[in-house]
Amino acid sequence: MFASLSLPILLALFVAAAAVWAAGIQLSDTTDVLSSRFGLGQALGGLIILSIATNLPETAITVSAALGHNLGIAIGNILGGIAIQTVVLVILDQFGVRQKHPLSYMAASLLLVLEGVLVVAVLIVAIMGAQLPSSLIVARVAPGGLLILALWLVGVWLLGKARTDLPWQAKGDAPGGAGARRHRQGPAEERRRPS
Repeated sequence: MFASLSLPILLALFVAAAAVWAAGIQLSDTTDVLSSRFGLGQALGGLIILSIATNLPETAITVSAALGHNLGIAIGNILGGIAIQTVVLVILDQFGVRQKHPLSYMAASLLLVLEGVLVVAVLIVAIMGAQLPSSLIVARVAPGGLLILALWLVGVWLLGKARTDLPWQAKGDAPGGAGARRHRQGPAEERRRPS
């Protein structure tokens, strides 16, 4: 595929890829700042701000595929995006993090578990909604689409509440997780660390 491209075009592609990488880092840092200022927390901020911004290209592909009646591409793009992000997490767990425990273990958080449950629930409704008869469609709106919207809105609201006041909120730290490392360092080491 790349053999037919000239050297200047290849260089432009690699420069563009580096620019996207740098923009991704900047977007992640900006999301951290916005999450702190709005009091969303990292997990919820990532779910709302970062996921919407990073999924704009996927959204454009899905919308254009759906408008062109290429529903297989539209659904495949959504499910494929989730699948590749999961594979990236597995690869980072195995090879990318040079610590005793994998990344997913170190980031142990009830919010991340709840976000995962929300994703699975939305995917289940999307797949099941595609099996419903067309007679259930009213005003060009399928019940599956309405249920996905309601599920996502309620899920994001519950995630926001889970940060502060749900009765089953986890208060402990995973063994070896980020919170446990802070407790082992003690206050003197934390003060020495630059902000």
